[in-house]
Amino acid sequence: MTSPAQTNTQQCPQTVGAVPESAYRSRAIELGARWYVFCFLNLYGIDKTIGGQFYRRGHLPPDVARTLLGDAGPFELAWTFMGYSFAYILFIGLAEIVGAWLLLWERTKLIGVAILLPVMINIVIFDVIFLDK
Repeated sequence: MTSPAQTNTQQCPQTVGAVPESAYRSRAIELGARWYVFCFLNLYGIDKTIGGQFYRRGHLPPDVARTLLGDAGPFELAWTFMGYSFAYILFIGLAEIVGAWLLLWERTKLIGVAILLPVMINIVIFDVIFLDK
């Protein structure tokens, strides 16, 4: 004679712990994408904070420094404007770095996305509008 627990087990096989292969694949893709974004945003964020991006006051390239305002292209104007304020550059750079680090952990990835989304939208719009075509 079988107990009710055994009967239920025999009728409904337990699937606890059984994870479909597609779940592993999507998890691996998500993790790979998060690491990819982490690497690139860290590089860009660090580059901003140490002075590798934008034309900063006192550090203009000679050809940009000699260009008359009316003759400057959209990229030169935008790059110089963005480089005017070190505080702004530092803010954007640190937001990229902090947001990228928060992407690495499951518990903080949504906070990282919330930090990075407005920063990345700003960068994309900036590039679309001001980069030479």
